[in-house]
Amino acid sequence: MSPAFTARLHAEATVRLNVAGGFTLQPRAGIGAGGSLPGGGVAFASRFGLGAGATFAVHPSVALTPTVGYDVFLFGGIGTASPPLIHRFVGEFCVTLVLGEHAIAEFYAQGGVGFLSPSVIDLALGGGGVRFGITFGL
Repeated sequence: MSPAFTARLHAEATVRLNVAGGFTLQPRAGIGAGGSLPGGGVAFASRFGLGAGATFAVHPSVALTPTVGYDVFLFGGIGTASPPLIHRFVGEFCVTLVLGEHAIAEFYAQGGVGFLSPSVIDLALGGGGVRFGITFGL
């Protein structure tokens, strides 16, 4: 077996809009690329989605935000057999910690289902992690 090198690069943006009564909307978008050598390929993807939920402040520096959402991933590539679309329906639970006047850290867990298009192949999805962000008021 020969050694392989893989790389991935992506960027995402999410805007969480907290509107009246704690209702939350989250439009999101992202782009990415990945590949492997030797003999692999290069794949490109873009992501667009929308989430909705509610934000509950449990302390001046801690908020809980459960959401549900939909994302579509558009694929393309060089030397790959990537599917053209992945549709994802996901539930997410976030614990947000306020670190400063305009800085947050957010711990999240998510799970859901997805399917590949044009064929219908179900996927079970799950994950979690930490993300960092900036806040501002309108």
